[in-house]
Amino acid sequence: MLDVVEGSALTAYDAELVALARALSVPLVTSDKAVFKAFPDLTLTMEAFVAR
Repeated sequence: MLDVVEGSALTAYDAELVALARALSVPLVTSDKAVFKAFPDLTLTMEAFVAR
């Protein structure tokens, strides 16, 4: 998780969610624009998730 925190401007809480999604190999569904912008390859908007 520390690599996510150090490599972005996210809060520790948001970085923990990113690290967990990576560890589980699942997309992170979020409405947080900062998280989506920092990790576009890992995140989905709620709309994109529902449309799947």
